[in-house]
Amino acid sequence: MTRTTSLLLCTLLVASATARDATHLLLDGQLRTTTGGLEESRLVVYRDGRPLMTLDQGLHHFQLELELGYDYLLRFTARDRIAKSLHIDAHVPHAQAPHRRPQFDFLVTLEPQRPGEVAYYFGPVGFIRFDARVGCFDYDPTYRAALIVKPEMPGRRMVDPFPDPTLELGQWVEERLDLTAIRDPD
Repeated sequence: MTRTTSLLLCTLLVASATARDATHLLLDGQLRTTTGGLEESRLVVYRDGRPLMTLDQGLHHFQLELELGYDYLLRFTARDRIAKSLHIDAHVPHAQAPHRRPQFDFLVTLEPQRPGEVAYYFGPVGFIRFDARVGCFDYDPTYRAALIVKPEMPGRRMVDPFPDPTLELGQWVEERLDLTAIRDPD
């Protein structure tokens, strides 16, 4: 193999790898909690509404490659913590297709559930999309999620079964019928 052929082959291999990388979004994420560790924490990745993968190890710092052209939802949960989700719109306008793999760094912090309350976010806490003005992925600054806090519903309590009032009536009728039979010897 000549030197020119080797150089051309290496260039094609590098270009091929770069082209493949340009079809994926690299997420560099970190998960934190305000108190305690990350025991029993989990990340479920959905692509276009269908579960794609689940991670439950190494969430303090992780990387994901997501194929461009899809919508993703990243759902972070941990026991006794308020769950959070991120929505990622990985569509890139064809005219602005990246020449190298785009990357997005983020940090998610899970807060503890307070005793006596049930709290949850109504929708994802962040919306990440390709920003054509700057040519990269970024948070949508106009997007906001509402935190809903409700009092915790007490557990079900056991109550006595409701007495059937017709039982007493039935017993009264039986007694009357017996008295009628005694008076009427017929």
